Amino acid sequence: MSYTVHWRLLPAGIAELVVSADRSAPGRWKATAKAHSVGYVSNIYRVEDEYQSQFRNPGFCSSGIHKQIQEGNRHRDVKLEFDPRRRLARLEDRDMLDHTPPKIEQFAIPECVQDILSAVYYARSLPMTVGQSFEFPLNDGAKTIQIHVEVQASSRPSASSPTFSPATCSAARAACSSGLQRMRAESRCSSGLRSAWEPSPQHSLKLGERSRN
Repeated sequence: MSYTVHWRLLPAGIAELVVSADRSAPGRWKATAKAHSVGYVSNIYRVEDEYQSQFRNPGFCSSGIHKQIQEGNRHRDVKLEFDPRRRLARLEDRDMLDHTPPKIEQFAIPECVQDILSAVYYARSLPMTVGQSFEFPLNDGAKTIQIHVEVQASSRPSASSPTFSPATCSAARAACSSGLQRMRAESRCSSGLRSAWEPSPQHSLKLGERSRN
């Protein structure tokens, strides 16, 4: 899936989201999200981000996520690995502009946990019924949080549309970094782990978070 990003009336960037089978390990999938700024906006604030997640069936449990972040003067390399046997997440956060050692932390996780990319595909794989709600644990390098999802409405894309029109996910909120900083975003996602070309119902989802004790 590919998206264009605008700032006011100006083209600001392009975002891409791709998922494919990981040929090195049966039953494992790889999701890649890329975002880069374009045009005049890129001259003001250059963005070159790439996130790569690996997760496995069944359950879309994440093995970890690797983030290469270049945003303005920030250049970070972040690796988050999940060990389901020890139920631990290991974070390695490196500033690529200096030579200081990386920040390394560990956090408790359940046996099956989602990262911010695998969570998208896990939610898409679930049967969507209006009025239904479900929850799943998510870790983004801090305390694990519980994501609460409500299916609010259903519609069907036009058969004449050349691409799949994703559903709107409103009030998406997740904890990040230390757990005190929060990210609020209006994101767009399609329902069902299926081809973007396949006509299928869309569902409006409301996402929120609940802390795990």
